[in-house]
Amino acid sequence: MNSSIEFEKVDPLIVKDSELSFENQTFLKQYGFLGWVSPHLYFGGFENDQILPYLKNWTWIADWNTDKKLALEKYGNMIVIGCGPDNEPFVVEPRKSLIYMVSESLELLPLNANLQNLAATASAFLDMVDKALDIHLDAAQKCVVPFELVNEFISNFEEIEKQVKGVNLWVQWANERSENL
Repeated sequence: MNSSIEFEKVDPLIVKDSELSFENQTFLKQYGFLGWVSPHLYFGGFENDQILPYLKNWTWIADWNTDKKLALEKYGNMIVIGCGPDNEPFVVEPRKSLIYMVSESLELLPLNANLQNLAATASAFLDMVDKALDIHLDAAQKCVVPFELVNEFISNFEEIEKQVKGVNLWVQWANERSENL
């Protein structure tokens, strides 16, 4: 695990009372939420001490640029565990493990199979960024991460995430930072 990865402890009673899957509950009880991670992803509590809210109760929904009424109709009973670079919620279905990002067009885009894989993927992504920073100080921001490092991340991601098929956001985010677009 990348030494810069931080976890935020969460009250085990909140986790126990949640409708998260057993494997996601187990991970949260042992490690907690990932802290803020690249590329501008946030996990954990929200304002007013909201932890694991349903999308219909999520306080940050006001900052999300989408059709909020339709989003709530489609996904209101999903549990929010974090949010993406443009305030898109990261959600899980009650008692299931697969983590999705709800896009602005209200598509469910797979992120990771569970919280453990999310942490491992975030660590591998940070490893890629750290190696790129050794080469160029603003590599990620200026999108000049060497293609070899992006491919190494994608290979690591595929090893971690055998259950999530198709185009994945992590791969997209890595490719967006590549010097070879």
